[in-house]
Amino acid sequence: QEYDYVLRLTNTGTNPVNQVRVIDGLPVSGDTGVILDQSRGTDWTNRPTLNSAVVPVSRDGMTSTIGYSNDLDACTASLTSADASGCSWSDSWSSSTGSFQVRLQFAEGKLLAPGDSVDVKLDMDTPYNVGDQDDLPIAWNSIAQNVWAVQPNGKVNELRPSEPNKVGVGMLHSSL
Repeated sequence: QEYDYVLRLTNTGTNPVNQVRVIDGLPVSGDTGVILDQSRGTDWTNRPTLNSAVVPVSRDGMTSTIGYSNDLDACTASLTSADASGCSWSDSWSSSTGSFQVRLQFAEGKLLAPGDSVDVKLDMDTPYNVGDQDDLPIAWNSIAQNVWAVQPNGKVNELRPSEPNKVGVGMLHSSL
C-alpha cells in the first residue's frame, strides 16, 4: 500500500530563519525517537520504504541538500553546526534507506518568515507484513529538527535541536 507523507516545516518563532535541518529515522518496532531516548511505540515489525527521493517543494531563494543512510539509527550529529564527520550520508536513496536528512538554506532577502512553511514530500510504501494482523498496527514517526534564526541586528542564532510530537500511520488488514 503506497501513501504520501508531507513534512510541513513551519517557522513558529518570531524571527526569520535562514537554515533548517531535519533528520528522520523511519519507524520500526522497538524504535526510539530521533533524539529523544524514549519508545515511539511503533507496532510495525518491518520498516516502510521510500519509493522515490525525498523532495522539498521548491521555493524561491531556497536550496536543499538531501542525504540518505541505510543505518537503522539516524546519525544526529549533523543537526548542529558542530563537526558531523562521523555521519555518512549518501546522495542516493534506496528501498533500504533507514534514515534521511534534509538541509534547507534560505538566501538573504528570501528567509523563512515567521508563520511561513515549506513542505518536504515523501512517497512511501507499506511493507507486506507489518505485524499482528488482529490489531491495527501503527507506525509512529517523528523527526528531529534544528533552525538558525536571524535576529533584527543580523546576528544568526543556532537554536537547540528539538523533536516535535510523533505522528502515525495505521494499516487495516482482512482475510481473502
